[in-house]
Amino acid sequence: MNEENHTLRLLSGYPDIDQDINIRLFGWKQVYQNQNQQIRYFAADFEATTLEPAIVYMVTVREIMKCPEPSNPIESKLIGWTNGYAVSNNHWEFTSVKQYLRWLDTMQNTVTWFHNGHNYDFHFLKDFCLRPQNKSHYTYRDGNVVGITTIHERKMTSYKDKYSYRTDKQGNKMINHIKHSHRFIDSIGILKGSLKALGKSIGIEKIDHTPLIASIHKDATYTIKSIYSNKIIKQNDENVHPKELPIQLRPIQSNFWVDCYTKGWWEYAIQDTFVLAHIVVQKSLIDYFENRRVTTAAALAWNDLIKDTRYEDKIAEIHTLMKKSKSYSDKIKLLMDLYRPLYKGGLVYCNPKYLYKDYGEIRDTNGFHLDYTSAYPSVYSNPEKYPLPQLEFTNEKTNLYMITYFNIKAKVKPDRVPLIKLKTDTENNPNDDTLKVRNTYYDKEFYLERLSITSVEDAYFKENYEFTFKNAKILYFKEDKELEQAFKDFGARHYQTKVECDELLKTNLSESERLSVLSIRNTAKLFLNSPYGYMGFYDKEYANKSYYYNPELDLIDYDIDSNNPMHVGRKFSEMIAAAFVTAYVRVKLANDINKVGLEHFVYCDTDSMFVVGLTEQELRDRLNISDQLGDFKIEHRFNRMRLLGNKTYAIADTTDEIIACATAGSNYQFKDINDFENNVYVLSTQKVVVSGGVIIQERWKQIAPTI
Repeated sequence: MNEENHTLRLLSGYPDIDQDINIRLFGWKQVYQNQNQQIRYFAADFEATTLEPAIVYMVTVREIMKCPEPSNPIESKLIGWTNGYAVSNNHWEFTSVKQYLRWLDTMQNTVTWFHNGHNYDFHFLKDFCLRPQNKSHYTYRDGNVVGITTIHERKMTSYKDKYSYRTDKQGNKMINHIKHSHRFIDSIGILKGSLKALGKSIGIEKIDHTPLIASIHKDATYTIKSIYSNKIIKQNDENVHPKELPIQLRPIQSNFWVDCYTKGWWEYAIQDTFVLAHIVVQKSLIDYFENRRVTTAAALAWNDLIKDTRYEDKIAEIHTLMKKSKSYSDKIKLLMDLYRPLYKGGLVYCNPKYLYKDYGEIRDTNGFHLDYTSAYPSVYSNPEKYPLPQLEFTNEKTNLYMITYFNIKAKVKPDRVPLIKLKTDTENNPNDDTLKVRNTYYDKEFYLERLSITSVEDAYFKENYEFTFKNAKILYFKEDKELEQAFKDFGARHYQTKVECDELLKTNLSESERLSVLSIRNTAKLFLNSPYGYMGFYDKEYANKSYYYNPELDLIDYDIDSNNPMHVGRKFSEMIAAAFVTAYVRVKLANDINKVGLEHFVYCDTDSMFVVGLTEQELRDRLNISDQLGDFKIEHRFNRMRLLGNKTYAIADTTDEIIACATAGSNYQFKDINDFENNVYVLSTQKVVVSGGVIIQERWKQIAPTI
């Protein structure tokens, strides 16, 4: 069987409908009105070769259809019916992007989900649409939702049918071209994790995967890429140069298109889209898109938080005022810029004493990895302890404020963890050598022309630093009762769901029941940890990329317009409230580290820390350790630890096997703690844009963490 015959078999029964035929049969009116027809929904997946040029050789598509709820519960479960949608039996297969888009273009309005589309599948769509031979027919739009518009030009022979033309402002008659709109969404924006794990969470197995097809030849023979066996190279290993990675290829002399059937590769690919379609339906992704145009977990959680609350009415009023009054809109923008320096991430700090390059491996019979139970939800769900400020400041003196110190000289007290980060004010000291390492905290005396912090951080600053300053300016805030209540209700609702699921998981459940409960729990956890970040999502700057076809490289390249960066985000955000939420968690963690004592503290990252040299009872005497919201829980016990730097550590028990590790900038997972060293090379995967689209390439990456 050759590719041409294979394609004919796949397309049989699904002809590429010619719009000219439609016009002759139904007239311009019907065709023109069909442009606004009901959206059709699909799940799809691409399989492509792993060597340049990247060629898509499998496209599988599954339709998702609107339908009434079946009366039979078994039938309802089989089709995955949820909120008026179900997975259809209609599925299609194609052997190229061209065939897929030709078929898709038989419809005027479609939305298709891919999993991990932005990192993989969408690159193939972009490559096809922007090539010179296709650019006049396809318009490609990059973004959170990728869009492809196709223009079907028609020659007009008569003005008798009013739907065949439109009249511009000057009275000129212009031809109405038919435009088809196709939108593509990456499901990973809301649902993190692999397709296999997500499928398992709803009780559907991803059965297998196709081999790594390196290339397909004209005679239909093909080559398979083998997985490189040596995953790690130490710095003193002279047998392999770290920049050299030989590609291991295995030629196959049989017919690729025949093997696709006989070896079950089409079934694997079809199953992938079947799994994804069920995920789209059962996780209500269509509802989120239709009603709220939401495609990310953070936006989804935020919409759920504000829905049907007094706070929703409040922000609607702000939006109305911003539209009506330019002066008010400008005022809000000024406030956002004023608060922006206060909005920072979590506390990530290495105790210099325990760094592996100086201290070596930590060996202790009592090592503990502690993790807060829902750190951020514990803050925003408890406004009595952690009040949140209103958007605009007040003349009334309150306990909520931001303070800016001018010409400040400060030094953290002995045995106290530093809280002021170098990254915040690097522009004030361009010649200071200590500022050349990013994400590092001042642990020595420092001088800043200006330092802006929240009242939460100011309380810690006054207690744990020695400092002098020239003058200071304070802005006070009243509590935002509407925002606090919305957060409190949201947190209580989803945390209760999580707790109930945790209790159910302790009971004797069947495997399908356990997976169903686990799915609900994971959704509740995702919601709990998402909205506070979206609260501060305002005017985020991205590089403005203009994509074009580069004939010399035969790939899609881009130029960056540095003078006109792209800005995304909400029209206004609760920037100051978001700054307080993150400040509460940073200060809470810093205070708990000080309770433990720096001699026992090794490392912390946002909502967790590592402690050595204390018994469990001594640890419990110093910290709140329980299952309660906001308390620590013991995540791991360990006997050995290597701390290489920020987000780069490994812990193990008395054996060499690693219990948990983090490798910043790499997806490689170490197994043996003896291999975990500075400057070791590990095999990592990296996306590389090539002719045809993108390939996932293995490359050596050096573990060289920052401190």
